[in-house]
Amino acid sequence: MYKLPNKLLLLLILGTYIFLICLVPLKLYKLGLIDIFGQIFPALDVVIIYYFSTYTNVRYWMLFIIGIILDHVYQLPVGLNSFIFITSNILLNYISRWFILKDEITNVLIFYAYSGVIIGFRYIIFLTKNNYGLEGFSIYFYYLTTIFSYPILRFLIHKPLTALTRYAG
Repeated sequence: MYKLPNKLLLLLILGTYIFLICLVPLKLYKLGLIDIFGQIFPALDVVIIYYFSTYTNVRYWMLFIIGIILDHVYQLPVGLNSFIFITSNILLNYISRWFILKDEITNVLIFYAYSGVIIGFRYIIFLTKNNYGLEGFSIYFYYLTTIFSYPILRFLIHKPLTALTRYAG
């Protein structure tokens, strides 16, 4: 009788939790505590999109809308992130035919390649758009912090998601 309202409430709680994970770095940036546009801060958008692409069914129109929003945030050409995310998701779906992505070690190893493609393509477009050279090893630090933050953020997303979906029935 109350199954649908409970499921909607739990999905709202989960959506709010994921939104807060994305919002905390922005608030810390506004307070001047961290620089989210710097080379050391991990790409949270890549981590969250990869997680939901491997464990749930993400539609292409969702990736398109997320990409348009991220183009505005990163001040990149309109449609670039959408193109990158949709192309990477198509490749991920193609690769998932041969690998079991829900296995933890395989999931992390595939994430290395997935994030490398996205971050590399973003940097190439950014450099050609702005006629800007890399300062030192900034792309490597950005890539490494993204890779090392994935297991932590995966844990922060996976545990509440499994708990809430178990009670949503």
